[in-house]
Amino acid sequence: MPVGFKLTKRSNADSGLRFPFENFDHTRKRVFKESEDIEGTMPEWYITLHIKNVSEEHFKCFTKLEDALLILIGLLANEHKMSLLNVLLKRKHDIDAQPIKSKERLIFQCGFRRFCACPVCSEHTNGSKHKIPVAIQTRWHRMKFSGVECTSSKAIVRVSANC
Repeated sequence: MPVGFKLTKRSNADSGLRFPFENFDHTRKRVFKESEDIEGTMPEWYITLHIKNVSEEHFKCFTKLEDALLILIGLLANEHKMSLLNVLLKRKHDIDAQPIKSKERLIFQCGFRRFCACPVCSEHTNGSKHKIPVAIQTRWHRMKFSGVECTSSKAIVRVSANC
């Protein structure tokens, strides 16, 4: 056996540590009952939406557009919260690209969400130590910043320096 590994045996007494509630079936029934009580719509349902207090001027401007599209988004319970995000940034256009300074205020757009953040950039290496450059000039870099969590694991992030 490799040095540093301990042989541990788990017993049924340890199952209380893994499941911090007394009765799994009771908890499951309670959670499903609470979810049935929530009012709302299901995905792919057709709904009629009545919007109040829209000025006539705004309505006319909206109807003049050829491809007028109104997108409504519902947030899940914790989607309004901020979190620390780790992003691997790939620069699409390296030719004549301005370097992005570390801790520079940038606009991030993940899907329909747009927010400003001051990311800390580091080099993309396999090691555990990452150098923090003054500016990003190469194609791949890591960014760490506080922002709104993106639900998609492969979110497309558009970065702009005009914040």
